[in-house]
Amino acid sequence: MHKFALLTTSVLFLLSSCNAQVDTDQIATIVAATLQASSPTQQAPSAVENLESQTGTVEGSICYPSEGIPAMTLFLQPLIGNVLTFPIAQNQSSFTAEVPAGNYTAFAWLPDFSFGGSYSQAVACGLVQGCTDHTLIEFAVTAGSTVSGVDVCDWYGDFGDVPLPVGVETPIPATGSVSGSLSYSSEFIPAMQIVFFDVNDLSQWFFFNTAENTNTYQFDGLPVGTYYVVSYVVGGDFGGGYTQAVPCGLSVNCNDHSLIPVVISGGQVTGGVNPQDWYAPEGSFPDNPN
Repeated sequence: MHKFALLTTSVLFLLSSCNAQVDTDQIATIVAATLQASSPTQQAPSAVENLESQTGTVEGSICYPSEGIPAMTLFLQPLIGNVLTFPIAQNQSSFTAEVPAGNYTAFAWLPDFSFGGSYSQAVACGLVQGCTDHTLIEFAVTAGSTVSGVDVCDWYGDFGDVPLPVGVETPIPATGSVSGSLSYSSEFIPAMQIVFFDVNDLSQWFFFNTAENTNTYQFDGLPVGTYYVVSYVVGGDFGGGYTQAVPCGLSVNCNDHSLIPVVISGGQVTGGVNPQDWYAPEGSFPDNPN
């Protein structure tokens, strides 16, 4: 028998057995209330399901042009909406972040906003000499998907290439640039790794690589400080330094191979830093740290 008919018959039987005086409208009301109480309740989607249907995942690398990676803050800036922040611990070399679907750019700042890096066209270019476009790359995050390769590794742009979050005052530039000429005691110039050692602590250094036959360089985004500059053949310890023998002319009479301290000032380019002394006695320079 149909459930409704069975239920109606049961109610009528119950009422008649109790000699209840009830009219037809009352019976219909009782039946409707009974059916409503017995019908299943449709459960709304959970908050977790709603969140998963609206968010995606971003993952990538965290780089820094030195021996270690300092603590910093990662910023994922949507084209519409407020910036999202994620803490990066010291020596953390990758990140994974869940964010609402949308289009984003990615950048990072040290805690005092003195030095910033980004995911830029220079990263896509390979971060080699000649990769001078520091425009941030826009990437899309779709719901339920993962975007990989968002590598926040460009720390080499000019001050102002990395945006500051809303509400953060523009700090005094804490980075500068250094430029110079390269040479080698051969018919060609091999690929070089130019290292900038902190004069006060040689275990602290910055570096970048140049391509084969590159005879000039410019390194941007070097934190304010004083450095020794040595160029090494990539993959080896053979180095040429910026020493007193360089301004002397590198002649046979230039016997002072001591490294020259190079002062980097905020927002300034320090030129003429030529790590070309390949004639210094063994042990004159620090070992290649890479």
